[in-house]
Amino acid sequence: MQWSNQNDYAPFTSLSFQSHKEPKFPGRVISLDGTINNNKVFLNWKVEENEAVYMFEVEKSLDGKNFTTAAIVFSTDKSETEEYRFFEKASKPKSVYRIKLINKQRQVAYSKIITVSPAS
Repeated sequence: MQWSNQNDYAPFTSLSFQSHKEPKFPGRVISLDGTINNNKVFLNWKVEENEAVYMFEVEKSLDGKNFTTAAIVFSTDKSETEEYRFFEKASKPKSVYRIKLINKQRQVAYSKIITVSPAS
């Protein structure tokens, strides 16, 4: 086989692959749990790089797909890790929640989704 012009490519060329890491997102929800007690839903979450966080939106859903804002929680000025809490009256026997984190650069990230129901 003969290559006739510069636009042809050799059948085996040396390739190098580089790992592309996503840029690190400032602030991150590292845990989220919830319980129902005395007809109230209690949520607890923990974040790292708290100093980069502007606020949180506690989001609630009935179907686990369509979420609405249940509350807004502003971050503290504490560095490193911080724990936050939220509670509200339980409106259903089972509720689905997630935390929407908004950092000071106005970037958005979501926590895992949890289902909170009374202990059996």
